[in-house]
Amino acid sequence: MNKKNIQIIIAIVVIIIVFFVFKIFFVDKAPANTSLTAEQATVDTSLTDKATLALFDRLNLVALDDTIFSDKVFKSLVSSDRELELQVSGRGNPFLPIGVSGSNILVPKSTSTVIR
Repeated sequence: MNKKNIQIIIAIVVIIIVFFVFKIFFVDKAPANTSLTAEQATVDTSLTDKATLALFDRLNLVALDDTIFSDKVFKSLVSSDRELELQVSGRGNPFLPIGVSGSNILVPKSTSTVIR
C-alpha cells in the first residue's frame, strides 16, 4: 500500500473512534420521560375546567345597557353603503396554460380611492 491509502485508512479509523467516544461519554442514555400519567392529566384537566367555569360565571355577571339603541342620536345615523358594480376580471381558471382561456368571472369593482 502506498502512503496516501494508509493516511485515508487512519483518518477513517480515527473518525470512527471519535464517534464512539462521543456516543459513550456525551450522549445521555436515559430517555426523557415526557409521557403523562393518568394522575397528572386528571389534575391538569380539573384545573382547566375550574378556570373555565369561573370565567363563565364572570361572563354571566356582565350586563349590557341597550338604551343606546333607543337614543335619538343613534336612530339619526345614516348608512353610507353603496352597491358594488360587477366587472369582468381575471380568468376562470388561472392554472390553465397561457393561451387557453377559461370562462371569465365577475367580481365587484373596487370603490376605494388611491391617493398619489
